[in-house]
Amino acid sequence: MPKSYKYYAVAFGHQTGVFMLWSDAKAAIEGYPHAIYQGFNSLEEAHEFVARGGARSKRDWAEIRATSCDDHGEHTSM
Repeated sequence: MPKSYKYYAVAFGHQTGVFMLWSDAKAAIEGYPHAIYQGFNSLEEAHEFVARGGARSKRDWAEIRATSCDDHGEHTSM
């Protein structure tokens, strides 16, 4: 039996956010190339995951920012 979660966070998809139903999260990611999503039992962790663009830790977030921002913190095209 697959593990179930209380919240489903979608960081990149057709729609981003935190969903309470897997069916809603699935609709937000289905057909979206390289969708980033994860299940959580904590609402706070789910919101943090979305806010960090799918980074799982502060270290991951720092690496993402370092590769996607210039010296002034402005986003650069990838």
